[in-house]
This record gives sequence, structure tokens and C-alpha cells, in this order.
Amino acid sequence: MGTLRQLTIQGLFSATIYILRVKIQSQAFIQPLSSPATPGPAPSAGAPLDLVQLGPLNLPGTHLVDPRHLGLKSLGGQPAARQGLNNFIQQIQENHKPWPILLAGNSGAGKTTLVRALAGDLAWSNVSTLGVEGADLKSPQDLQAYFAEASQLASQSPHGVSVLALEDLDLAARVRSSEAGEISARQHELLASLCQAMRNTPNVVVVATSSRPEIIDREATELFNRVDVQTPSGPEERLDILQSLCRRFNIQADPGSLEEMAEATGGDQISQLVGLLQKAAPTGSLTARSGRQARLDKVFGPAGPVTLDDANFRVTVCHELGHVVVRHLFTQLAERTAHPEHLPQAIDSVSFAPRGGANAAVFLKNSKNPISSFESYFAEVASNLAGRAAENQCGGGQLTAGPADDIRNATRLTQEAVRLKGMGQQLGPFNPNLALAGNSLRLAEEDEDRFTKAADSVAASIVNFYRPMIEDYAARIVAQRNNPEALCVGGQDLLDYIKGWEKDRPELVEKLQNWVGREMDSLKPKPPAIYDPLSDKMLSV
Repeated sequence: MGTLRQLTIQGLFSATIYILRVKIQSQAFIQPLSSPATPGPAPSAGAPLDLVQLGPLNLPGTHLVDPRHLGLKSLGGQPAARQGLNNFIQQIQENHKPWPILLAGNSGAGKTTLVRALAGDLAWSNVSTLGVEGADLKSPQDLQAYFAEASQLASQSPHGVSVLALEDLDLAARVRSSEAGEISARQHELLASLCQAMRNTPNVVVVATSSRPEIIDREATELFNRVDVQTPSGPEERLDILQSLCRRFNIQADPGSLEEMAEATGGDQISQLVGLLQKAAPTGSLTARSGRQARLDKVFGPAGPVTLDDANFRVTVCHELGHVVVRHLFTQLAERTAHPEHLPQAIDSVSFAPRGGANAAVFLKNSKNPISSFESYFAEVASNLAGRAAENQCGGGQLTAGPADDIRNATRLTQEAVRLKGMGQQLGPFNPNLALAGNSLRLAEEDEDRFTKAADSVAASIVNFYRPMIEDYAARIVAQRNNPEALCVGGQDLLDYIKGWEKDRPELVEKLQNWVGREMDSLKPKPPAIYDPLSDKMLSV
């Protein structure tokens, strides 16, 4: 059959199998064979699923699924996977048997939802989908019975096929082990039975899923076209997914709230987006504030009441605002000089209420700079040290253990920049993997000391410039300490407030930015001298 195929072009699929396990987020319904799929209203977010055994389906773990409101067009994101499944459907509609499909991806990536949407689209062509969990395949006899049931369903389709959807293929086709034993023998029998059934049941096409495709035996993988179900690639794809979820769950989203959520959830799987959206809109209405609250709850835990006295609460607020103003200035500097590779992580929201053991927290967007430039490292270190500087300046010289985690992060980032990334002025392009001794250790420690002290000075200088604004804003927050809604502030709202304060000081802001830029340049490793054959001299760059 050839090796495992990757989904790269259209027309790649030549088999149809339906195996479906219904999950809590799926919102699917089950109906008898005699009732064709018809579109219907989507259940509200969080509605329970209705799973039942139907008429002729007497096999354990088997379901006919009719996801009335769900089809591939109604899903957001996953353009490559959806295109592949659309090709699969087209081949069935043209009475060509498609190749079996293996949907491979991390847990929560949306594999089961894709199968469910595939089933919904195929139902319009009177092609049935039989869903089976890999965990329910206890013996070759079970497997043969499932294929026989699917084959019977195929005889009722005008296209002469049915789909067997097999969830968690790795449980039924695990790579063979050389060890003897009852479990190993049963796995061998299941694998052999699956491969034989797929080859010998021409009117049944298997669509399988797996979160661990690397442990599936090669003999089984060669029977499938592999379709990788990827983590959403960026905010545009996440926004597309969130918009489709709002349509499915009948959620009304305020303007800008979905865009804000899409920007802040980099790296999230589809199941995480589903959970976040349902938490943010339990009554079917999403606002920017409820979205921020849900994200903060997810990362730090629910907010509690402020228990600090006014003086210490004020210093806590100033601490968080110190982080904000330093990140803001570095962001402005990168944007003004047209260097996006210098950007630090952006701020999603700030909680001035205690959460998860912390008196307050700044929640950053999952937007780590992929370039990892010297400037982005320096910005992150300075940002981490800014809370300590703000406490000291706004708290009358106060020095507490509150910034301990910030200092730990700053130390880790500084060591990473110097010892692993070649950014030390003296150590240079040398990667000892943190294990240093002798002169190299001395040079690294001197570079780290210089880097940290410069970042600390920059953070303190930025905080000092913005201090009047910080103290004014902190007084407003302290006055609203008993208003939970006022203690959760969007990052953009804060930045707009800072920009408003800056309007009367544009020359000073630019002067401060230029000084910060010079400080960073003074710390960079000097490029080596180069030989110029035209002048026959060594030149300094």
C-alpha cells in the first residue's frame, strides 16, 4: 500500500469510515437509522448530550450519530484538515471509494469534532456513520462484528458504503511487542484482525483518530492517509474558530471581544477555546470583561476580596503598573523604530484582586517573540524587574519579598541570553549549556551582572518617568477596592490611559526611548574585526 501519506494535495482520500466517540463539548444528537439527518437548532452552551443505543445497533460502544447542526462548513479553523475531509466526501458522492483517513493530533485539537462534522455532511448523501471507541475493541470477534454492522449499513446507502469511525486507533493497533504474554497476544490478534477487515470489507471505509500516532503499528498506518489536525496557527484562525463556536452555541459576542480572546489564547487547542468561551459566556452573552475574567480565572484562579490595608494595596497596584509601563515603553520603541523582532510579550489584562496566592497579577498574551532578539530578552528582564522598582519608588523605599518570582524569571532569562544564546558582551558566541568553570564562568557572571544591572537601571528610570501617572491610577483603584469589576482591567484600556497621559509629553517620551535604545546597544557583544582583501587590512565593524 506504500508508506503513511501526509495530507498535502486535494484528491488524497479514497476511503470512508465513521468511528465516533461523543465528547462533552460536542453537542451532538443520536437518531434512528430510518430518520435521515436534518438540520436543527444548536443546543445552548453546556447542554448535556443525549447518547442512546438504537434499534439494530446492539454492539457495546457503538452509536449512530446525527450532529444536526454540525458540518464541515460550520466549523472554523483547520483549513487543511477540512479540505481533506471535503475531498473524502466528494469521492463518495462520485461513487469512488476513498482511502481510509487517520486524523492525528494532540488531545483537544478537534479530531472528534471533525469526524462529527464529516458525519453530518455525509448524512445528506444517505451515508451512515458508525462510531466505535478503540477502548471497546476487546477481541477480534468484536472488531469483526463492528465491521459487519457497518457493512449492513452500507447496503442501505445509494453509494454502497458506510463509514466506521474508530476513536483512539492506537488502542486497537498498537505497535507490536516482542514480549510474550496474554496482553501482547491480544494486541497482535486485534491488529491482524483490523488490517484484514479493512482489506476485506470493501463497502466500509474507516476514519480513525489518534493522539499518539507514533505508537500505531506500521502495518496499520500504511492503510491510512494521515491528516494532521494542527493547533490553531494564529489569531486569525482562532478568531474563525471562536466565531463558529458562537454560531453553534448561540452566543452573542460584543464587538471586539472575540478578537481580544483570539489574540490572548496563542497555543490553545480547540477544546480549550470551547471551555474558555463557555466559561466566559454562561448565559449566552460574551463581553470583553467576561472574556478577560475567564482567562484570568483559567490561569490564576478566581478572584478573591482585597484583604490588604489601603497603603499596602496601593503599593501592590503600583507594582503591577510598573510591569505595564515598562512593557509599554519597549513596545513603543520597537514600533517607532520598525523592529517587530524587539517586541516584548503584550499585556492581555491585569487583575488587581488577589488570585491563586498572588495579591495581583499581570496576564500576558501568549505572544512570545519568535525571533528571541537581544532587545526582546532585555525588555523581558527589565519588565520583570519593574515591579520591584515601582514598589521601591512608590512605597517610600519599601523592599518586600513580593517580587521574588519576578527576580527568578529575570535571572533565568539573563542566564539564558548570556550562556545559551551568545549575547554576553565578553563571553560572546559560546554555548557551554550553563556548565561553566574557570575563566568562562567569570566572564559569564560579569556579563550577567552587567546585563541585570543595566536592565534594573532602565526599569527604574522608566518607572520614575511614569510615576505620577502610576500613583494617580493606583489611588483610583484603591478607592474602588470593593468593586470586583473595577479590579479587572483590560490591557488595551490601560495602554489607552497611559497614552492619554503621554500626549502632553511626546518629546520626553521619545527622549526616554532613545536613552533606553542606547543603553541596550552598549551591552551588545561587539562584532569581530573582519579582513578586507581590497585594503589588506583588518576592519572594525
